[in-house]
Amino acid sequence: MQPNTTLCPAEIAKPVRSSRSRIQARAAHIFATCAMGSWFLLGIIPVVVILYSFS
Repeated sequence: MQPNTTLCPAEIAKPVRSSRSRIQARAAHIFATCAMGSWFLLGIIPVVVILYSFS
């Protein structure tokens, strides 16, 4: 009888990250979020200024 070697996705282990790489990943995520927010503001401010100038 052969052992069961098939793994379901829940049993597949994620690669272990060091605390430094975890901090770098979190910092990169925060930076990307802020960058997306700044692009949003750069896009919305001219619209707000034009609408404000009409009133």
